[in-house]
Amino acid sequence: MSDAADCAPLAPGAHAGAWQVTGLIGRDAFICRYRADDGRRQAVLHELLPQTFVRRDGDAVQLRDAEDRSTLRWWLRNYLDKAAALAALGQPGLARVLDAFEAGGTGYCVLEAAGDDSVAARVRRHGALDWHELLPALRPVLDALAAAHAQNLVIRDIAPAQLVWRPDGRLVLAGFGPLRAPVRFRAQTISCTAPLAYAAPEERHAAGSVGPWTDVHALAASCAYALFGRVPPDATRRDGAPLRFALADPLPAALRAVLEASLAADGGERPQITTWLRAWPAPAAGPAAQAAPAGSGGGVPRLAVAAALGAIAVGTAVWLSQQANAPSPAPAAAGAPETAATAAAPATAPEPATPTAASGANPDANPGADSGPAEAEAGGGAPTPEARVASEPAPAPPAAAAAAAQPMATPGTRRAAAEPRQDAPARPAPAAAAAPAVDPDAPLPPPAPLAVTITTPTLNVADPAAEAEAERRRRAAAHLAQLDAEKAQCSTHVSELLGDRAITYADLAAMRGVERLDDGRLRTPRLRTDDDRQVSLLVDTHGCVVNIRRY
Repeated sequence: MSDAADCAPLAPGAHAGAWQVTGLIGRDAFICRYRADDGRRQAVLHELLPQTFVRRDGDAVQLRDAEDRSTLRWWLRNYLDKAAALAALGQPGLARVLDAFEAGGTGYCVLEAAGDDSVAARVRRHGALDWHELLPALRPVLDALAAAHAQNLVIRDIAPAQLVWRPDGRLVLAGFGPLRAPVRFRAQTISCTAPLAYAAPEERHAAGSVGPWTDVHALAASCAYALFGRVPPDATRRDGAPLRFALADPLPAALRAVLEASLAADGGERPQITTWLRAWPAPAAGPAAQAAPAGSGGGVPRLAVAAALGAIAVGTAVWLSQQANAPSPAPAAAGAPETAATAAAPATAPEPATPTAASGANPDANPGADSGPAEAEAGGGAPTPEARVASEPAPAPPAAAAAAAQPMATPGTRRAAAEPRQDAPARPAPAAAAAPAVDPDAPLPPPAPLAVTITTPTLNVADPAAEAEAERRRRAAAHLAQLDAEKAQCSTHVSELLGDRAITYADLAAMRGVERLDDGRLRTPRLRTDDDRQVSLLVDTHGCVVNIRRY
């Protein structure tokens, strides 16, 4: 029996918690989506159902492999925790999470029924959409993503089918991806649940570093689909050539630059959502914004991929040349656009290096690799200051709180929990002066006028050199944190056999001559040891050496 056959969706009339299923909307390999009703309102019920690893047994969900029990429990808890965190945002650009619970051996999430008219459905009906219609309607989604990213929450399932028009003509993100980090079952590691056509390159393998930059790529790819009427070329097949948003009705230069940069293969080259917001047109008000799209007029849009301006020369130097320093992340360009809270870009791959096996390597060793669920991202936020109204003369205004988000985690490390941001310490209250004597027969003074104090953020101009140095330090720290996380999963890490240099899995994958296998493991070319022997290392996705072949 196939996986799908013994993992059928719930039938109409079935119950999950307080919700009764009224019909199936659709399903993919991990989530079933139903129309549901609790007797008071209609909603969309999401059921976590990874059909490769579970099967339905009556009203319950059972594992196919009992040894995956702890892995499924970990995934289930993270899925429900993510739903609760998104519910706390209260953003109109995200479908409201009404309920999240565990029942029958799996997890359920209930979201508001935002509508049925998605970007994907409109493109199927009318072809490519007019950017004057699409882009302003996306503004609430951008606001929601900015709020989520400020809390280190990543949606991880942004696609045209998930972008739905509300009756007022604005778009809403109708769901979220069930992953927070790779899930390692015995038979397979799940690192991506989003449609591959819109997934960022870093989602394709378990060692990829996922963060807010991942959502930026998926949103830009969804915009490209809507504006051109077809899926854009995958970043991994463009060989670094930029995607050009060449429309018959040209985009404003700032919008075009943001969209093109957001499809970069390297997450560090993608702008933050706050950069999108600065360039984005305001949403149109009222139901008129939902008028029939004008995708058929004005000529045919062109989706052009710029040709590469040069060929990448394959190095013929042997792997035995010396490397003076361990790979370290490069600082961000000083001229790049910045916001009050600058996102740390991913650590760039070092110039392909030439590692040499350490003399302590035992060619006959066959160390194993432990694997387990990766850590999930988390974060904290600070409230925005509000206007204060007093019936007495207003006190001195407090220091304006920084409304910008916490700096995002660098793509190159998965962080278990971001350090909570600290608000500026409260200004100490002035010492109370001695109260003057009051004459009970004196006339009362006139009442003080109503005073309103509004705190507003001010522009903080940072020193570019200091920002670059801080960025370099953040990248270096992120690189070392990634190395420590990999070593914690290994009995023998590849860095230990390459002269104890700070080489991670990603660093090794970027080196010349390294072969990437279909399962993500890496095979090095022949390396010469200090005692003049030749060996080749097989390294898994955690950087763990799983086999040493001698020649």
